[in-house]
Amino acid sequence: MSFIRGLVAAVCAGLMPLLALAETPLVQGFAPFPRADLRAHSPAAPADYTVYLSAPQRISGQLRADRTVQAEGTLQRLSWQIPTGHSADEAFLHAEQQWLDQGYSLLYACKGRRCGASNLIANSVLDNARLYGPDDGQRFAVLRGSLDGRDRVLVLYSITRGNRRVYLHMDEFFPAQPLGVLAPDAGTLLLQLKELGSVNLAQWPAEPQQPWLGALQNTLRRDFVLRLTVQGPGAQAWYDALLAEGVSPTRLELDEAGAPTLMLRRSGQ
Repeated sequence: MSFIRGLVAAVCAGLMPLLALAETPLVQGFAPFPRADLRAHSPAAPADYTVYLSAPQRISGQLRADRTVQAEGTLQRLSWQIPTGHSADEAFLHAEQQWLDQGYSLLYACKGRRCGASNLIANSVLDNARLYGPDDGQRFAVLRGSLDGRDRVLVLYSITRGNRRVYLHMDEFFPAQPLGVLAPDAGTLLLQLKELGSVNLAQWPAEPQQPWLGALQNTLRRDFVLRLTVQGPGAQAWYDALLAEGVSPTRLELDEAGAPTLMLRRSGQ
């Protein structure tokens, strides 16, 4: 019996480091979708990385996009298969909301065919052929924040494959140097306002300036019935700046006490 007890103790001692490793989050601040199966993982390593802020296209054999940022840094890649019975939208929003709740800002977001060809994103942007599926079943987003004082970029991609399997992919990139001034485009803001009803502007400049003002103007131009409420600390300055840029006061409302941080909300939400 003492031999068996000793053997059991030795096995348990050997498993302890593995159990501790399993409990350590692969991406700090992120909890994967419940019961998701990690299907691919490339640990953090130096990389020359392209951040795509618009849909990629293949032109004369070269992968191109209207907006990209090229940087050196450290890249980690992970792909999960989502349990049967859950949609790509559900998995994507579960991941995206975690980062938004931590104050990360959206630099780019798209859905379906607006993201471009899934085969280009899977094979050429994310380097994982398993992520290829019908263009209508995909979502893509780029978020920016910081960790321990370092600039941090997170790329999310979800897809429903032709066999109905659902995958979620995440790139975690730490650029060696801060990426500088980057603002979302109008399509990104409109998608967020449509789905979530609000946009957290906490990482935007305290004083209104370009290109952020231009992004807000273009958002209102693209949706002629959209009305926005600017809320929280600094809301008055942004409200005044938009009016000064020619935005009609009938399209804007001001609520300085409506949020703990600067927010943009669809009026009526």
